[in-house]
Amino acid sequence: MPMYDIVLTDYNLPLPAEISEDFKPIEFQTKDLDNTFTKYKLDKDGQLWYETCTRIYVEGDINAKNPLDRIGQFRSVDTRWEHSSITDTIRIYNNTVIEDSYIDYIIEYKLTFVDGVITLAEIINFETIDTENLKLEQSKFDSDIIKRINFEKTNLYKFLVKPYNSIIKFICNGLYKFSSFLHKNVWKWERKFTI
Repeated sequence: MPMYDIVLTDYNLPLPAEISEDFKPIEFQTKDLDNTFTKYKLDKDGQLWYETCTRIYVEGDINAKNPLDRIGQFRSVDTRWEHSSITDTIRIYNNTVIEDSYIDYIIEYKLTFVDGVITLAEIINFETIDTENLKLEQSKFDSDIIKRINFEKTNLYKFLVKPYNSIIKFICNGLYKFSSFLHKNVWKWERKFTI
């Protein structure tokens, strides 16, 4: 699984002319730092901070009902933000899905830091994506799922369709097992009966 870090920002990054001031992404991803799912924060003054925490190991409860509670795990006990002294150029990116609109945005910045303070912020990629068809298809899919769930609650489904489907599945499963048996053994029979 590809790893990345999260950059939260309160800093006024430049915005493309095509979008309004209301659009202000505050959470970005980057692959130019530690790539350990670390949280970074760029404050209003342009200083970069990173989140550190102290963790302790807690033994699992062997008598717990939930299997995950039986396993020991690390828990955070102290979280704090420390100033980063990075001197580098990084790229941060964001894919913003706007709920009430058929337009989504992809924006990518190049940020230059000296001793953990931003010195340059520029947009290197900005795309608008028309998602009208995707969102309409998703809406249709969601309504179809809701119709199916409601249909499965009816007596017609419970007493006619569900038993019918069970019989068909039982027959097809038997045919599948029989054909698998034939497929596995037909070469043995061929070797027995050939001269």
